[in-house]
Amino acid sequence: MARGADKASANLIRLLSASGNEGCEVLPGEADVVHLGRRDGGRTRVSSEVLLELERRGIAGRSGGRVRLTDAGRAALRRLAAGEADFAAQHRDIAVVSSPDGGAMAVNHAESPLGVLSRLKQKNGEPWFPPILVAAGDRLRADYTRGQYMPSMGARLEPVTSRGNAARGGGMAELTEAALSARIRVERAVEATGPEIAGLLIDVCCHLKGLELVERERQWPQRSAKLLLRAGLEMLARHYAPDDPGRRRTRKWGADGHRPDIAVDLDTHQK
Repeated sequence: MARGADKASANLIRLLSASGNEGCEVLPGEADVVHLGRRDGGRTRVSSEVLLELERRGIAGRSGGRVRLTDAGRAALRRLAAGEADFAAQHRDIAVVSSPDGGAMAVNHAESPLGVLSRLKQKNGEPWFPPILVAAGDRLRADYTRGQYMPSMGARLEPVTSRGNAARGGGMAELTEAALSARIRVERAVEATGPEIAGLLIDVCCHLKGLELVERERQWPQRSAKLLLRAGLEMLARHYAPDDPGRRRTRKWGADGHRPDIAVDLDTHQK
């Protein structure tokens, strides 16, 4: 079977698996396409040839106007999952992030902008984003993931200050204690960095947006996101480890009302 058909077959196997024992309803379609009614009420267009091939191979079975995975289909699904895990293992840079509540989470730097940014060098050869800053971003991402935030929530996070408060809003009563604790940690990180910088941190560290995309969305000058991200990660690192002697000291001080000159700082830290 051609590579494109293999991919279509894999997608159909996953669709049938998600439909459980009830399978998908087979609905009329075009000459070479059938519509499968999903359990959520929606429809998915699939190739008639791909569906028939799965039936010929005994991976899918049709009865009563519905199509379901067979035992052979479930075995094929397990082989797909094993193959994807092997592929991922060859294309990842994993860091394990621990949380104060004893949990741990693997973060793949190969899929994160921080993984790329950690390799950038300043003129003096030092990393633009040293390990302590990358670790701070990883910790925010781990807490954001444990907190079960939806991407659409962005930096406008619903405050969580107590179990009772959590139980009153937005279906949060169903969150586990670990998820609630993670949300509280994210909320404190947002407070420590301020809403504007926190929005940038969440976009890059949690939503995995690249700096160029962030600059376009926010209509910022080129390369400004890199400078502001570094400043935000430094604040985040101070929040997570306020007494860490390995963190670099602040290099500039300003009087009340002082605003940094982004253009000057960008020129100073050109990669």
